[in-house]
Amino acid sequence: MHGSSHFSSMAWHQRRWPGGIACRGQRRHSVNPHHRAHKRDSDRRNRRACQQRHHHRSGRRSHCVDRSTWPVAASAGCSRHRSAWQVRHSRPLGHAHALGPRRELDCSTAHRQRCDQCPGDVGFPGAAPGAGPDQPWGILGPRFTIASALIDGQYSLWPTATKVVTAEEARAAVRTAKAENADFIKIYSFLLPEAFHALNDEARKVGLRIAGHQPVRIPVREVIAAGMRSYEHMYQMPLATSRDEDALLRRIVNTPIDPANPFAFWAVVAEAEMQASLSHSRSKAADLYDRMARGGTWQSPTLSVLRVHSSPPDTFVNDPRLIYMYKEVRKYWADSIRLIAPTTPEAIAAHRKYLRFRYDMLNAMDQAGVGIIGGTDAGNPFVIPGFAAHDELGLLVEAGLSPMRALQTMTRDAARFLKLDKTMGTATPGKVADLVVLDANPLTNIANTQKIHAVITRGKVITAEQRAKILADVAANAEKPQSQGAVRPACCHVGNQI
Repeated sequence: MHGSSHFSSMAWHQRRWPGGIACRGQRRHSVNPHHRAHKRDSDRRNRRACQQRHHHRSGRRSHCVDRSTWPVAASAGCSRHRSAWQVRHSRPLGHAHALGPRRELDCSTAHRQRCDQCPGDVGFPGAAPGAGPDQPWGILGPRFTIASALIDGQYSLWPTATKVVTAEEARAAVRTAKAENADFIKIYSFLLPEAFHALNDEARKVGLRIAGHQPVRIPVREVIAAGMRSYEHMYQMPLATSRDEDALLRRIVNTPIDPANPFAFWAVVAEAEMQASLSHSRSKAADLYDRMARGGTWQSPTLSVLRVHSSPPDTFVNDPRLIYMYKEVRKYWADSIRLIAPTTPEAIAAHRKYLRFRYDMLNAMDQAGVGIIGGTDAGNPFVIPGFAAHDELGLLVEAGLSPMRALQTMTRDAARFLKLDKTMGTATPGKVADLVVLDANPLTNIANTQKIHAVITRGKVITAEQRAKILADVAANAEKPQSQGAVRPACCHVGNQI
């Protein structure tokens, strides 16, 4: 997910929206790259289709959004790692920013079922517990594709991870995930080769794919050949494209893990990756990206979290959007980022250069045809649910993608990745009516995705006034002690930083 957040299908138009037919006389563009060849023939059909198929009743009013005006984003595959407080507290934030289905990489189905019992509601008026499969926590919000519990090696960073060492333990973990109706298998960094290959084999037998972190003690090309579905955070990509890959990988493999402090091992891995960027090989990179593209291995870069980890610790502490986060979360974020972020002038400069290197690497992957899915890793310090998706779009453009390509990573391509493109991913007649109406064109300035005029979710209009109410409710709830807020801290992995 991955995601890891995405948007639901969006449409842009120049005219103020509520009242009459917004699509009448509007300019049209499609995320379909072949659209222009058929534009003249399709304009009349588009107008009729919009009039006939995209009316949504709200009281006595009927609204129509042009299905072929600027599609901004379709949510279907992102990297998110969330704790239970986020399940209730961040769902409204996501939907207020037009987020659709998300790929949730840090909460098993069993955890999700326990979350159903959490008390309290925040968000869209009329939400109620047990509102249905699209509102499993009684809150109007995005649809989810949910991972298994995190599966890792013996000395995981996370106490709640399912730890496997032997092949049989790995196979048993997959069978458990299948029994819990997980949508895919989430793997982590410390898996050993034997366990990884057994896990991958068992996953294929039960009809699941693996995604998540590249196991750091296995060569990247070996994992790609095994059929890894997606990589998160661009981890190990610098290593796999370095002229010194073999020596750096040996250093990692030969470094023992202290069970009392596995983060020390992670620091060795991070240092090796940063060093690898200094010996980058374009030929090795081209070979790697070709293997990924041909093998159907996708990348979810989560630039939002990479930027935070590469910036001085006080960079984001005054972000005005923090009013939507619990005070305890704000403090935790401020404290924890000091353990990660660079502080000296030399370190800050080195991390800034390394971040730019990864931006350029992502752009090269995109140019080589590697599938890219936008994701945020929301829940990390200063990666704020809902808002982070818009931040991610801006960072994708900063990395070199065009605004249209950035939007496609969170719409069409995200839906393709999740195999949901028959029902969502583009603003097309017959697909799910999840749209956002913008007041400005995101193709001229990607920041215009934040100029949201209204949201349509499952055919239901959320007006600007209702969006304001959602955000106000979340901000008010965030002022309560976290234990008295929308949900008890429980469920999944709290504050995932890696």
